[in-house]
Amino acid sequence: MGFTLMELMLVVAIIGILGGVAVPAYLGYLEKARVARSIAEIRHIEKSVKLFHATAESYPLTLAEIGADTIRDPWGTPYQYLNVMALAAVTESPHPSAAMQGQNTDPWSWLQPSSAYAAPPPDRGNGNGGDAGNRGKGSKQSGGNQNGGSQSSGSQAAGQGNAGGSGNAGSNSMPAPGVGPRKDRFGAPLNSDFDLYSMGKNRATADSLSTPQSHDDIVRASDGMFVGLASDF
Repeated sequence: MGFTLMELMLVVAIIGILGGVAVPAYLGYLEKARVARSIAEIRHIEKSVKLFHATAESYPLTLAEIGADTIRDPWGTPYQYLNVMALAAVTESPHPSAAMQGQNTDPWSWLQPSSAYAAPPPDRGNGNGGDAGNRGKGSKQSGGNQNGGSQSSGSQAAGQGNAGGSGNAGSNSMPAPGVGPRKDRFGAPLNSDFDLYSMGKNRATADSLSTPQSHDDIVRASDGMFVGLASDF
């Protein structure tokens, strides 16, 4: 005429066991699908980067140059990219700022004196005011010359500061990566052309694949011969 308490407990136990087996399996399949999608997207971005290289004869500095900076991985974070060849050229070049801007350096530039040994700029605008102050004339005209000299020197210093700021902006035309070139667990670089990877489920990464936070990364390695989980490489 009805169910006993024991029968209800058995049914609840069976449902709990089935749920404990089915839910992890479902989540595992869902994670595999996300990894497969990330691999496909990395391959798609890789083709765009190589097409850019075939046209411009150089790899892009950022994914924005190929319109891939808005692509998000299955975990909602942007894909990470680093031009390894450009970074190596900047590191090895004796003129890193010119190398980053794609300029050719003068082979005879080593003959030019360094800025540390350059003659100091002439002290403009301070002589009239200083002489007038020392002579003790106290005239308004001398004071005006002195103030005018300080203002002109101040404007000259401001102009030099602005010029220096623009120079720094030019040297930073290549964005600094969040991490350096990716390396395997033996310390060897993963790629010689460019790095392209997803930070994975934990949304964290490091330079070396031996770091635990990099194990779930989906990386491009061996110059594109491998794309997959960092733990499988």
